[in-house]
Amino acid sequence: MKNTWKNITSEEELKTVFVTLPPLFGVKPLVYVPLMWAFALVTLLFFLLLFPGLRRYGSMVTVETVPAGSSVYIDGFLQGKAPLETFLPAGKREIRTELAGFETVRKTVPISGRRLGSLVAPRRTTLTVRFAKADRGKIRTETVADFAAWSLGTGPGGQFQHPPVARDGARRLWTALSFDPPDAPGSPQGEGTPLETEHLRNLVAHARPHQIADLLGAVLRIQNPGGSFHGGSVAKAVQFFIHLDNKYQGFYRLAEDLFPEDLLRATSESSFSNAVAEWSRTREDNRSTTILATSGFLEKRPPHDIQTREAAQLTFSKVPPGPYITGYPLHQEGSSGKVIDFPDSFWIQTRLVNRRDFARFLTENPQWAPENRDDPGYLQDWPETWRDWVHTAPVRQSPPEAEKPLRFVPRPAAEAFARWVQDRAREEGQIPSHATVRLPSSEEWEYAAFLNGSQEESPAGTNSRPQREGSFESFHRSPPGVLGLVSMRGFLWQWTSDWYGNNDQTLTPSRGYHATVRGGSFANSPTLDPVVRGSQPPDWATPFLGFRLVLLEESQ
Repeated sequence: MKNTWKNITSEEELKTVFVTLPPLFGVKPLVYVPLMWAFALVTLLFFLLLFPGLRRYGSMVTVETVPAGSSVYIDGFLQGKAPLETFLPAGKREIRTELAGFETVRKTVPISGRRLGSLVAPRRTTLTVRFAKADRGKIRTETVADFAAWSLGTGPGGQFQHPPVARDGARRLWTALSFDPPDAPGSPQGEGTPLETEHLRNLVAHARPHQIADLLGAVLRIQNPGGSFHGGSVAKAVQFFIHLDNKYQGFYRLAEDLFPEDLLRATSESSFSNAVAEWSRTREDNRSTTILATSGFLEKRPPHDIQTREAAQLTFSKVPPGPYITGYPLHQEGSSGKVIDFPDSFWIQTRLVNRRDFARFLTENPQWAPENRDDPGYLQDWPETWRDWVHTAPVRQSPPEAEKPLRFVPRPAAEAFARWVQDRAREEGQIPSHATVRLPSSEEWEYAAFLNGSQEESPAGTNSRPQREGSFESFHRSPPGVLGLVSMRGFLWQWTSDWYGNNDQTLTPSRGYHATVRGGSFANSPTLDPVVRGSQPPDWATPFLGFRLVLLEESQ
């Protein structure tokens, strides 16, 4: 009887069992079994060593740029930020690298490949791109704008952190400086250091406490060429902050807000802590003395007679010289107590720029006409018959559409209008050639609004809280103030020439992300103070934004 698996009861019986493979298509097992193993091995080697090279024939390319952080485009598609590693199929590839402030670099690179063993040992290539031309002004502008944008947003938290935009910008600046140093032929003498110091001042004007590490990193990089860190590095950084402290009266308060408390106060060295306290106390005493003297002058300021002048068919009222304290009176919310002095008088437009004024500008500058612009919201409320406004006589009784204050206008358009008014007034001999017409600074606007007060406030400088002057539709019924200005508050926010900064009560930035607007609009609270300021992207055109101009004849 033949044994089966079920009949086997012992290990010895199991040893007597043999498995015999039958022939396969007439081929004996001794022949086809080795062939099967050989086929499996060859197949495995094919898929491990040869198939990857056939399927993806190319190279692993590492793209590095000097400086790093540029955007890398390959065949027109964004791949990421350098340094990066990516696979490129064999053939000619167009590689484009872009970095803010630097001239775009384009290269056509031949990419080869490896057929055998590409999965285990792929062909690798490193491509280093060095930017050769840079615009340091553009680097500064975009770095400050990015830094300001992050400072205006939500602070960092557990979900995300802010990128080190100030340090990255400083690195790009020094790379750019190596291309065209300040003492190079054709380069402005001494351009580097003063402008980079101004760049750092702009960063400080926007900084918030959580950005202090990024700010300090930028200071160390810019104050030390090549990024080398040595004993003089800290000294140069400290010297920069001492310069700010000596130049700006309220800087000590800003420093106390920005720097961590454990850096200025909580230290085991009592001498350092005492020195910091003494520094703060001395600065506060000096500030208080100056503010007290200026406050007394503002409270006793004599009444001012209204004086007006014409320029390019616009009426301007005279603003007398004198000292002022931003946020005055200081009990008001948001007051900063920054003492400024206006050594010369200046002139500010008595009313907001209206539609008729701007229509005259458009007839001579058709590139700004609404039909020639694609800016979102630009002159959104203008009818197709706006050209008729230029030839329509003003109506005092019931203002026509042409007399309404101009709205839906971005700041670049307002600046272009100011340049046109300046040129027209010079051509007509109404202002000397050295006079300037522009948007008011934030401080000029506040100073004029304070002196103007309202019709109910006399003399100027009273501490009573001014009220809303009216809704937008009642602009023509706005009573003139002490300076003869109308519609200063409560009608439209008004563009200024300043950039908005978190710390502009101490340092006014010359670059930024948002522009400062003043005055409040008909949509805001009826209790409006000259100290109230807002921020808007300069390219915005909304129903709540208008502007007026200032005229300066002195060296301002």
